[in-house]
Amino acid sequence: VRCTIIEATTEQLLRLLEPSYIRGLTLIGGEPMEPENQPVLLELVQAVRKAYGAEKDIWCYTGCVLETDLLTDSPYRCDATDALLREIDVLVDGPFVEEQKSLQLAFRGSANQRILRKKNGELWTPREIEAYSERRYGRMLCTSCIKAAEKALKEATASEINSAKE
Repeated sequence: VRCTIIEATTEQLLRLLEPSYIRGLTLIGGEPMEPENQPVLLELVQAVRKAYGAEKDIWCYTGCVLETDLLTDSPYRCDATDALLREIDVLVDGPFVEEQKSLQLAFRGSANQRILRKKNGELWTPREIEAYSERRYGRMLCTSCIKAAEKALKEATASEINSAKE
């Protein structure tokens, strides 16, 4: 029964993604990167890739931090983690922090959250994240220096986000 429900849901989502004005699929809470969610979400995003290739973007919002929760041994890592990350085009990572909430931030709710985009299906590495952060914000954005980057994050605009997609 479970497989039938998952297959029916996947088919329905694929039909909903058909119109050209739908740019992609966004994975959001509960928590997509909980180990029990990852295998099913991997099947879903692989079906989206099979049906639409790179035509549709796949975004994922997670309270996890890429370097500490998803790329290293942690309770969030499982057999599906690396494959799921390879399918995601844009990862918005970090927990929502009420004290850092801003309605002026594009595509995220609080200044500690990062928008990380990967290219060519390559899995992020800490070195690539550092290079991306330095190129985009002029400094490394990691959990130990979020406070130093808070101002740069607050000033991010939608045009910066769009240029990062290129």
